Amino acid sequence: MEYSDILLVISLLILSFGLLKMADLCDKMKNVKWKLLWLVPVFVSLIMIVFSEYDISMVGAYAGAIVLMLGFFVEKVGFRKRLSAAAMALTVLTVPLCLFGGMYRRCDYTANFKDGFKQAKERYVLSKHKNIDWDALYNKYLPKFQEATKNQDEVVNCIAWECFCAEFNDGHVGFAVEDEIYDEANDRGAGNDYGLVTMELSDGRVVALNVDDSLNPYGIHQFTEITSWDGMTVAEAAEKSVLAKMHGYADIDNEKFYEDMFAAGIGGDSVKVGFIADDGSEKTAELPKLENSYYDRLEKTMKTINRSYPAANMTIEKINDTTACLRMCAMGYDSESDKFGVDYAVMKKQIKNDFYAVKEQGVKDLIIDIRGNNGGSGVIVQTIAELLAPEGEHFYANNPKWDNVNKRYILDENGDYIIDGPTTFKGEDMLNGGKIVILVNSASVSAADHMTKVMSQFDNVTVMGFTEPNGSAQGVSAIKMEYGAMFLSSSVILDENGGIFIDSGEDRQSGDDLDIRVPFDEEAVHQLFEDDKDYLLEKAKELLKKQ
Repeated sequence: MEYSDILLVISLLILSFGLLKMADLCDKMKNVKWKLLWLVPVFVSLIMIVFSEYDISMVGAYAGAIVLMLGFFVEKVGFRKRLSAAAMALTVLTVPLCLFGGMYRRCDYTANFKDGFKQAKERYVLSKHKNIDWDALYNKYLPKFQEATKNQDEVVNCIAWECFCAEFNDGHVGFAVEDEIYDEANDRGAGNDYGLVTMELSDGRVVALNVDDSLNPYGIHQFTEITSWDGMTVAEAAEKSVLAKMHGYADIDNEKFYEDMFAAGIGGDSVKVGFIADDGSEKTAELPKLENSYYDRLEKTMKTINRSYPAANMTIEKINDTTACLRMCAMGYDSESDKFGVDYAVMKKQIKNDFYAVKEQGVKDLIIDIRGNNGGSGVIVQTIAELLAPEGEHFYANNPKWDNVNKRYILDENGDYIIDGPTTFKGEDMLNGGKIVILVNSASVSAADHMTKVMSQFDNVTVMGFTEPNGSAQGVSAIKMEYGAMFLSSSVILDENGGIFIDSGEDRQSGDDLDIRVPFDEEAVHQLFEDDKDYLLEKAKELLKKQ
């Protein structure tokens, strides 16, 4: 039993016994203050229910408290004593009911899924665009939540939700739960750590990255080519990863970039790994699992690949004679601006002043680093775009028609959204036609996707990265459930033709593309993992120098 429930049982037994002993005294001293003592058990129970939540197995204790409350209304000594005895019996009965009844503090993850599923089906705005088969998803995942309920496994519940959300291939669909549960789900889904991460290079070879020193005796080190994993190809092993199923990518190109990384957690107490030795021969080594989960090594590797310019949000810094970098970690500025969500005049003035300052130092070109930008306000995107866009009016996106009476979008006869009107902005061209490079990665999502799409329409802008932006641009809201919360795309933004703005459909190709896909090759790997350099930033500076 939980400590709070044990405390309630002990408290009620003490109160019941105390009231039993005080029944005669209370009868002699007729006073409303003494009568109030019979209400104390109910108040104690209510406080504990608020603290630890109601549970059906504790019904005996709750009933005992209610029984004692009757002593407030009937002041007969014998009746009060019988109430106290009954309350003690009911409270004691609670203990075996909790320990052996099978329903104590039981979480119904199945009902929780059904509730979340129903709300998601009603609110998700990209069902037609992505051709979501809701019935198939329900039938596929219901047994997983039933398993979580049967075993009372909150981690299995989290994994099931993560896999369910990944099916939408939408960066705005996800599941939120307590950090410790989320971490355990990732650890369990990732599998075992065998001392390396597998990653495919742009030439098709799979190499070892972030290699543990313990693998040196086997002949495996940083950049060793991996040819097989436990009797499978690396790609086949990656398909078996639970963690891979928990990570959905809106754009299939981004999924392909990362997919082989999930292979290196697959295996038991040991795993047989085929590799190309330094002498060119192919060898096999049996690697034992290490102490930690594979997730720790994988996450560290991802952070190295997806690193960004280390500067505070919305700051502009000169990085060479002719180039400055605008770092945008998130589409937010300050607490007051974000609170109201529309007034970024202070930010615009500050950014203008920063631009003027670096221009006076000879800066002509700009790198906008939105790698890892998890989104925020579209008004910030519009504000920055106004400063940098060529002079004149420019298109941002279209708004769909909304029915204020029925609180829903108005659809045409084909079930498609209808354009209500565009959002536009006027450019100020603060760089006077200077070149702009936007650095992105798969974690550039939501308003960062907006920034990429809106700015890429200008001739002086180049979008660069190992991967494309996330490819998820619709408005998001949350479905709060008893066990966690689900986030999903719930409001619509349309492109110039009335189609969905940016988000990929069935083809898994988003409307946010790269102008230059930087090869993830040996040079990139060496600079990232050995020289600890920001390879993409260096490539952006090289491009601007050539232009």
